[in-house]
Amino acid sequence: MKNLSHYIVFWIIGQLPLFAQTNFPFPSADAVWSVSSKTQWWFDTYADNHKYTVMGDSILNGITYQKYYHCPDSILNLNNLSFYALLRQDEQTQRSYVLYPSEAVEHLLYDFSLQVGDTLSDPSYYLDWWWGEHLLTVTQVSFDDSGRKKIYLSQNQVGGGAEEEVWIEGIGSSKGLFNRTHQGLLDEPEAELLCFEQNEEIIYQKYPNTCHYTSITAIETLTNTGGFALSPNPANNVFTLHYQLLPNTLGSILKLYNAQGQAVLQQAVSPSNTQMDVSVAELPLGIYLCTLATNKGEYWSQKVLINR
Repeated sequence: MKNLSHYIVFWIIGQLPLFAQTNFPFPSADAVWSVSSKTQWWFDTYADNHKYTVMGDSILNGITYQKYYHCPDSILNLNNLSFYALLRQDEQTQRSYVLYPSEAVEHLLYDFSLQVGDTLSDPSYYLDWWWGEHLLTVTQVSFDDSGRKKIYLSQNQVGGGAEEEVWIEGIGSSKGLFNRTHQGLLDEPEAELLCFEQNEEIIYQKYPNTCHYTSITAIETLTNTGGFALSPNPANNVFTLHYQLLPNTLGSILKLYNAQGQAVLQQAVSPSNTQMDVSVAELPLGIYLCTLATNKGEYWSQKVLINR
């Protein structure tokens, strides 16, 4: 009977969760985060794809940090990497801290010791401007099939409603590894984590069979009846200008604007020069506004999609 009691005790212990402490720190190498950044511009939505990876470490003020890099593309191009931030982990406290190049002090990025009901005052930044703080509340703590801790947080928003966010141990936020420090503003890109890969194995994937956006939603047929049109639309590199009501385009100017209203490309137009090569500016995928100002004071505009 005594042996049976001991067996039952050991069996019960064996059934207890083995996830009482952090078992999944952020990787120090061979990891890639795929993050999208969606922006609402006028009545359209376009998305950019981003990759983040970790390579090497750095010692600053006697503290060892992992070095993280950013690639503004759907494919991790090592020739297009730029340093993004330093990250360190305290596995004893289950907290992670980030240090950005433009700042002198580190910020708390994640705290996987949080429990249901705990709150976290989170600084908000927008275009490098401090925008105040917002309060995150833990609504649920669970574990996935592999044992990674998942922390569900809710942020009350002005005007009612709540924005949900999920932290996954060793992976980061559902908004991306670093994007959780940004408060959602009307004109700020909405970020989401699409995939996390480690040692060339996909550990997390939000949507089946994809780790980046390949199409744009909410785009109406791009046509123009005012006198000119560009084709093909969408295009990878070169747009050709077609005009019906402009018998003489000599001295006209064709300009391309991005979502921030910045002129990113312009060229003079003539009967012998009716093409715009957008590849020279290495413009990212997205919706742009193309305008034509003629030598007669006429002005037309058309939305175009660059799909590179």
